[in-house]
Amino acid sequence: MAEVLVHQPQGKLANDFWMVTIEVPDVAPILRINANDLPADWAVWPPPYYLRAIGDAFVQESKYLALVTPSAVVSGDENLLLNPKHPDFPSLRIIEDTPFDFDPRLRP
Repeated sequence: MAEVLVHQPQGKLANDFWMVTIEVPDVAPILRINANDLPADWAVWPPPYYLRAIGDAFVQESKYLALVTPSAVVSGDENLLLNPKHPDFPSLRIIEDTPFDFDPRLRP
């Protein structure tokens, strides 16, 4: 939720979010990037250009189905990005999807 909230204009939180549980095969190729693997300024705002280059290469090379990265917003948390161009993408299975609404206290 924090990742969404920090990227929305204040007072402009949309009402069309969904919570989706996805099953990723155990054998899926996953690239994990740890905070220790990145330069010291990786979590600054605006994000350094090299972060975009990492993401672009992840999608274009299609070597990995998923990319796990540290959250710049919540220390100790991680983000999982899925590559729709990877040949194993169709093997992902949606287990559950439900509409998601932010707690009213988080809305202006």
